[in-house]
Amino acid sequence: MKKLTFLLLFAVNAGFAQTAAGDFQNFNPRFEVFELPGGASGNSVQGMVQDSTGFLWFASQAGLHRYDGQNFVTYQHDPLDANSLSSDYIEYIFLDSKGVLWMTHYSGGGLTAFDPATETFTRYRHDPNNPESLSHNTNSVVVEDRQGYIWVGGDGGLDRLDRKTGSFRQFHHDPNDPRSLSYDLVRALYVDKQGTLWVGTGLPFATSNKLGGLNRYDPKTETFTRYLHDPADSNSLIDNKIRGMLEDSKGNLWIGTGGDGLHRLDREKGTFTRLTFDPANPNKLSSPRLRGLVAQAHSWHITSIFEDWEGRIWITAAFGGLNVFDPASGAVRHFEAKKGAYNLTTNHLWQTFQSADGVIWIATGSGGSTVFKVRRQDEQFPFFDYRKDAAIGNSVTSIAKDHAGNIWLGFSNGIPLIRYDRKTGRVFHASTGNPDGKRDDELSARQVSCLSVDREGALWIGTERGLFRRDPAGGGRGKFRRYLDHIGDTWIESIVHDREGYVWATDWATGLYRLDPKTGEPESIGGNATQGAWLDANGNIWVGGGDRENPDDAPLFLDRFNPARQTFTHFIKEKETGAVSNLTGDEQGNIWFVDQVSSLHKLNLADGSRQKFSDPIINLKRAGGGGDIALSKGNDGSLWLYERNGLFEFDLETERFYAYGEAFGVRPLGVPNSAFHVAADGEMLIAGRQGFLAFYPEKIARAKNNRPPRVCITALRLLGKSVVPGNSAGNLYPGILEKPVWQTSALRLAHDQNVLAFSVACFDFFDPKSIQLEFMLEGYDRTGWRKDLREGETPSYMNVPPGEYTFRVRGANSHGVWNMEGASLRLTILPPWWKTWWAYGAYALVFAVDRVQRRRLIRKERERTMQRELEQAREIEKAYAELKATQQQLITQEKLASLGQLTAGIAHEIKNPLNFVNNFAALSVDL
Repeated sequence: MKKLTFLLLFAVNAGFAQTAAGDFQNFNPRFEVFELPGGASGNSVQGMVQDSTGFLWFASQAGLHRYDGQNFVTYQHDPLDANSLSSDYIEYIFLDSKGVLWMTHYSGGGLTAFDPATETFTRYRHDPNNPESLSHNTNSVVVEDRQGYIWVGGDGGLDRLDRKTGSFRQFHHDPNDPRSLSYDLVRALYVDKQGTLWVGTGLPFATSNKLGGLNRYDPKTETFTRYLHDPADSNSLIDNKIRGMLEDSKGNLWIGTGGDGLHRLDREKGTFTRLTFDPANPNKLSSPRLRGLVAQAHSWHITSIFEDWEGRIWITAAFGGLNVFDPASGAVRHFEAKKGAYNLTTNHLWQTFQSADGVIWIATGSGGSTVFKVRRQDEQFPFFDYRKDAAIGNSVTSIAKDHAGNIWLGFSNGIPLIRYDRKTGRVFHASTGNPDGKRDDELSARQVSCLSVDREGALWIGTERGLFRRDPAGGGRGKFRRYLDHIGDTWIESIVHDREGYVWATDWATGLYRLDPKTGEPESIGGNATQGAWLDANGNIWVGGGDRENPDDAPLFLDRFNPARQTFTHFIKEKETGAVSNLTGDEQGNIWFVDQVSSLHKLNLADGSRQKFSDPIINLKRAGGGGDIALSKGNDGSLWLYERNGLFEFDLETERFYAYGEAFGVRPLGVPNSAFHVAADGEMLIAGRQGFLAFYPEKIARAKNNRPPRVCITALRLLGKSVVPGNSAGNLYPGILEKPVWQTSALRLAHDQNVLAFSVACFDFFDPKSIQLEFMLEGYDRTGWRKDLREGETPSYMNVPPGEYTFRVRGANSHGVWNMEGASLRLTILPPWWKTWWAYGAYALVFAVDRVQRRRLIRKERERTMQRELEQAREIEKAYAELKATQQQLITQEKLASLGQLTAGIAHEIKNPLNFVNNFAALSVDL
């Protein structure tokens, strides 16, 4: 329900809602051929719907096309795949309350139901052995009633499907029962606001068969009330072959039949009002009829009746073209095929549909094999091509309109000044009333830099060497007077006129001048590198400038000069890069200027604050360089900018930009050079190399698409292969998506599913070329938001490492309104199993077990070592004891030996004295 509400509020009508009912006679739709895939069969579209996501679905004779504004996805019959269309030839398509697409097949394919959420097909076919199956395999129409039953009409009658049981209840014509279906060939079904089912029968292409009729179904009795053609009753149907039905917003029930058969049915009385063609009044409401033919085609009939958002009734016919009826004014516009761009190319029109952005679509079926995208032929921005003279240069610098309505354009090369006649398209040189006449000597060698018109209607021309004034009383030739010829070789950048009649001019080198036109005496106020100038309501002169190439020498500046006090007030204190070339103010006293770098600036005089408006709100950056940003204010207070990327309006209340591109009728002008002018009557003129635009801002319809567009991630591809929901046999990535990616908020991917590509869409079909998209893979893109996609490319990422990411996309519609929230998809890329937490846990467990085992082994080894050491110690101790005992024996033996030696020694020693005594005694004897 939320999505359905979003669609209802998704957008205002960007094309047709711009025209009030009183302007219906100026209603000029532009029929653009819209190409679908599949050649002639693929463009033979029988029906169109839009789902709650925003996708457009085209039912063609070559399958089912899904379109998101940038890309197509085509679904076709596959004889080897039961999960595919029953047949490529789709006669009708219907979107039910559950978001399921129901398609009838006129080539014997029966009925197919397609659920986009699961991308599954369910086929229903006739089974002659089953009375609760489909009546016939050739079917024309399908619809859902308030009870949720699906009704199918075809060549075999009418069927009601109970989706719970899958069985059909068949209704047929019974010639003996006047309350049965009037005819078994059903071509139209419609459920009105009261829930009543209306059944249209009969085949308009079978001209000799007069059978058919309109039937109203009574669910209580399951019977029908017939409405048939009665030649004697002018309040009956004019023809029995019913195809178009509609209940409009005012409760009128419209019935379209074969031939000149447009009707309104009074349901209470059961009578019809016939709205037939009147040759005396061809603009009277009737069935579409080719104007150049007296006798229409035999199979001429109304094919569809449709009401757009403004209450206009669109009536299409086979071989009759289109009628658009405006109930507010009672006027009718007829359109049929004719030569020329943006016209119908066929008169065989089949169905009309309006998408959520206000675009009207017309399908032609097999009779035209064309789909038309219908938009207003917007004449709000008339374009004029002044390049009729080869001598005219291509560097237009300025444009102005004088009080007589003459358009003047100045150039920096070739003819310096021309006058353009918008009525005839003729170009006149500045100094003569004759085309291509002789140029004035005073201007012949000049390069015009700016133009201005004073209160008296005189044209002022700024050149590279002085200022000129053209006297409006001079007629076609005009008279020129030169001023400020003393300033040397420099450019006059801007000219403004105050209430006292003084002329204020700025030049690139010497700054600001005040000139008295009566005396011709200039007064130099001073300054340097001055470009833009503007006069405020208090008579102050605002000047700005700077040199963006040399900001240190001449930085961006904005000053206010008070003529009464002869004083300047500076509003930019710091040195900034840029140059103020255009400035203006609003009713609240704020000053607005562009700095020629990237921004629109707002200076709040109340508190001195300054605010910038730039990317990503609107692309003011000039890719490739070249050209200024032109800024001006309309007499209605609106703020307008022109830059090489288009025309923009800045809403002062919402502070939003609104873009006007080619889809709004704004022709490309080439690179401008601030050639922007607001005439005294409020007409705004913008000139470029290709021509100029002229429009009144207050007349520009302000039916802006203020609502942000729906932004969607429409597809995901892994390793170049699409990821689809479900677990079907043909799904290369089963289980990743349980529902479509645009309904998915988060995904988990394996480590080897890290080559990603996304398809993204901004659902604005009004001007898809002007859509802006930005994307980012948060957590991976270090540079932030990206918008570097070339045509046909999609956001892609290679070898994304495992981690947590969020893919985001945001976009702006063709009017420049951004959906800053956009869409997002959280992605978790899992690491390989050997890098998972449980793997690391296993690693830790193994490590722990290993450590325990190692410790156990070490402990045992230590124990064994200790045992061995203990045993060795015991052995050593034993050996030591033995050694000690041996040593003790040795010691004892040594002691005994020593004692013997001692005894012997003592004995010897004792013997020696005795020998001495003996010897001495002997000697004594001898003596």
